[in-house]
Amino acid sequence: MRYAVRRLLLALGFVLPSLSNLGAIELPTGPLPVHVDLGKGVGFSSSTMLVIEGRVTSDGPTLVVLRIDDDWSDDFASRVNEERSILPGPFRWELPLRGLKTSGGRLLRHDAVRGIHFFRASPKGLVELSGFRFEQAPRLPQGSAGFSLGSADAPLFPGFERIAPGDPRLEAGKPVAVRRPGVDPLIASGMRGVERLKLPWPSGRASVTLWTEDVGEWETLPYALRRRIRINGIDVSDESVTPQQWIESRYLAGRDAPYKPGDDAWQTYGHKRGGRISADVDVGADGIVVELAGDTAAATFLSAIVVSPERSGIARDQIERKRRDWFNAAWPVRHGLPKHPEMPNVHLPSDGDAIPTLHISVAAGTGGRAEFHLSSSDRVGPISANVVFDATVQHRLSVDLWSAELKLVRESTGGNLLVASDRQLRAGVRAGSPDAPVRHVLWIGADALTPSGRYRGTLYIGEGASATSIPLIVDVGTTVLPPVEKFAGYYLERPVHLDWFAETAPDAKHQLECDMSFLSRFGITGNAPPLPAPFANRESDLVGVAQQALQNATAAPWLAYAAAKRLREQLGPDGSARQIASVLKTLSAAGLPAPVWSVADEPSNADQGDGGLRQWLAAIRQHAPGARVAGHLNAANDFALRALFDVVLVNQGFGIDAGRLASVTAGGTETWLYNTGKPRFSAGLWLWRTSAVRFLQWHARMPTADPFDPTDGREGDVQAFAPQPAICAHTPDIDEGVLEMAEGLVDQRWLLWLDREPRGEPLRRRLIDRLGTQWRAASTLDGAAMNGLRQEIEALARSLK
Repeated sequence: MRYAVRRLLLALGFVLPSLSNLGAIELPTGPLPVHVDLGKGVGFSSSTMLVIEGRVTSDGPTLVVLRIDDDWSDDFASRVNEERSILPGPFRWELPLRGLKTSGGRLLRHDAVRGIHFFRASPKGLVELSGFRFEQAPRLPQGSAGFSLGSADAPLFPGFERIAPGDPRLEAGKPVAVRRPGVDPLIASGMRGVERLKLPWPSGRASVTLWTEDVGEWETLPYALRRRIRINGIDVSDESVTPQQWIESRYLAGRDAPYKPGDDAWQTYGHKRGGRISADVDVGADGIVVELAGDTAAATFLSAIVVSPERSGIARDQIERKRRDWFNAAWPVRHGLPKHPEMPNVHLPSDGDAIPTLHISVAAGTGGRAEFHLSSSDRVGPISANVVFDATVQHRLSVDLWSAELKLVRESTGGNLLVASDRQLRAGVRAGSPDAPVRHVLWIGADALTPSGRYRGTLYIGEGASATSIPLIVDVGTTVLPPVEKFAGYYLERPVHLDWFAETAPDAKHQLECDMSFLSRFGITGNAPPLPAPFANRESDLVGVAQQALQNATAAPWLAYAAAKRLREQLGPDGSARQIASVLKTLSAAGLPAPVWSVADEPSNADQGDGGLRQWLAAIRQHAPGARVAGHLNAANDFALRALFDVVLVNQGFGIDAGRLASVTAGGTETWLYNTGKPRFSAGLWLWRTSAVRFLQWHARMPTADPFDPTDGREGDVQAFAPQPAICAHTPDIDEGVLEMAEGLVDQRWLLWLDREPRGEPLRRRLIDRLGTQWRAASTLDGAAMNGLRQEIEALARSLK
């Protein structure tokens, strides 16, 4: 049959290269771009790899695109479009042709490849190719064999043989192929439901290595509380843990793993993934028998197995080196540490050195920060700390203190370039070494009833007589600021990992309340609570979350991001519209505000589209005429859709220049900003400067699989709140963007004061002129520049007193 198919394809004009004639296909080298036309189509085997080698000459990373077309490709969504940032210097990119997916999610027909195009997507840098060729994957060392479990059409790790569902060697269980995003095909594909796998092998002794971790996808990191793995009757792993033990030992494992400057991506993340287990075993007449058992599907998951002669780690080590090279090529690290403005340095012990005074100025009802570096010669790591104010003066000040944790993160959410960042703020104090001091952020909040005046206090680091005392001054001004008029906040979600277990699900609800309460303490009240889909038997669930939001100062109307879309998935356009009408009545009866229903999510994206949007909107207008509907628009041509919605949420892709936003608002559509990546500027200056009325940033809690590994998903982890062991900690671990958004809302209040102060009109006009109307230019203002603008307003207020 195989040869008959081959003869047919040859008759149709396809070129079917074999190992001997792959090199006959001429591929160009030299500077980009390069374009390869393969005519009617070329068929490649499952072991064929495209290998690209070259050098980048530039002063920074260069973004390149590899486009591959098959005989069904006719637009962007129907092609493979692989983007990758490459650092200056030599590079090598290996890509198995089998198992690639187009931008629209379809499998590339690797047996009918028509064209390959490699070009730069950014103007920076010169890319010179020295090699652009097809290769057969290398074999494993003599005497070893590798078996990769998963779908028959998934990418295959070099030198491995595929075991797919239905293979007779799978003797027990209900195997289901699993494919995860990732550059490493060894652990990106696998199979769950494997209870018994039998591989023929000569009698004697053998070395067996298994890769057993399902690395997860989206918010899910698969777990097993009870798991046993047995090879030829020997238990090589037997684990039993409680939900809380699993959370602390596995889910939060990366919390205590800061980035070590100079390490590459494999050292930081890659080598920790895969769940590798090795053992030497006796082999009898049954060969190699692997048995898995446990309480969840993850307990019976297996990615790959390699068998070698006893005490031979040659094949295993070759595989791990290949994984390392693959991982580091896919996740380059741009070395260098974050840069910050000058700040005080505190060294422990002080030994008589001058200790700087920390000074913070705030208005009542706002907060502000002070930063300092902390190092120690003998106490690197966590140290106790507390703030004490002068006992002779009553105060209404709150204190939060964080240390900045150095992590390796994606430079952009969907990109592959990793950079060192210390924007992850961890509650408490941690001293660094003298050559690597740790940045700390102290935030002082003054509630609205705090009397004006100077408050003195002390930050004590350490305990007892050996504690170091840092003087603290907090000045609360006399200016009474108007309240925020345009709210800002985050898309909210319950901590996903707590909802996986019945024992911790109540904690998930409690933590959501605490997240909202904490944000409101910082003035961040424009959040979108995680309203569930209000099916007929679950309307009370939505009512409960709405009550939580209202009780924690969340400013209405809030966005229902997913609720309406999930209703439509189950009930269709007409049924979901009727259910929206029903729940609006329920909310009204409970005295709760109606949400704004998100019904379109970036419709111009390749994986989205209209999908009957107009039909659905017509049904909503008919059955729920009082419902307000919203669309997330992120492309310039989405402007034509604006009139469909009561509210549009827009970002830079749509265009958020002042004039662009005014033209949307002029048509009667309310405009919100979303996902600008500039929390302070958006929440403050740009909401003030434009007709947009709200700002939402993605996301409060959206980890991708492992919450401390940015490489294991299609996008990096996006989380204003990082998961931590304590539930509802007074000071949670946060992303620095939370404080920046809070500062932006304080900026907005000062700007509103300026609007209402007649003697401030000259300064107001100067600020408007300085900002201009173009987002791209205005949003380049950094924190120091925004501090300077606010200080000009504060100076005016003081002069008027």
